[in-house]
Amino acid sequence: MDLELTTTSVVVVGAAAILIGLSKGGLGGGLGPFVTILLVVVVPASQAIGVLLPLLMAGDLAAIWVHRRDWDRATIVRMLPGAVVGVAVASAFLGATSDRGIEIFLAVFSLAFVAHRLIEPHLRESRLTAGRGLAVVAGTTSGITSTVAHAGGPPVAVYLLAAGVTPVAYVATTAIFFFVVNWLKVPGYVAAGLLDLSTLRVLPFALLIWPGVVTGRWLVDRISRQVFERIVLALLVVGAIYLLV
Repeated sequence: MDLELTTTSVVVVGAAAILIGLSKGGLGGGLGPFVTILLVVVVPASQAIGVLLPLLMAGDLAAIWVHRRDWDRATIVRMLPGAVVGVAVASAFLGATSDRGIEIFLAVFSLAFVAHRLIEPHLRESRLTAGRGLAVVAGTTSGITSTVAHAGGPPVAVYLLAAGVTPVAYVATTAIFFFVVNWLKVPGYVAAGLLDLSTLRVLPFALLIWPGVVTGRWLVDRISRQVFERIVLALLVVGAIYLLV
């Protein structure tokens, strides 16, 4: 992949880095898949997910530093085997599919993500058992969706909610889990031609992640999370329809 940054793509990649920072700062609510769709609008889908990986990995460094003492080691151990399988399956898919195939997957996943967010309050009241079976399913599904769309949060959320972890452990465990998963993606991305030296041109944009983190932390207690999430979910639906059409 020979990445060429036009004026438009530079602006969008910069915006993506800031949005990643906002997400790491506490404003999640669908920003992950939205950032991917945003990039797909200006560059081919395969390039978009390749560009996002080093930015996400840079953002992971901030997240694991902040939450390094609070993660649940047992939960990570349970989910990682499934994640390895999921990443491998998704990497094979990326190596065999076209940009259009990635766009369709991203659109369908985004709509599924919106549906998940709408029913998540009911999941909190459900009585799922956080056993090994659910851990494997959550890890595998997250590995697949994270590899193809950089949005593996929902399956992990289902398992962590079932496990009844504290809010602090929830955030910390998620941060550590995706730090590891993002590194697992690297060999498959390189083999599929999605990640090469030209992709590293986006690394200077990682500096924009930090003001995004600071802004996210400042906004998290000053805006309505519900309103913010609804706006992002609405944009996700519009983006998914755009990709499908």
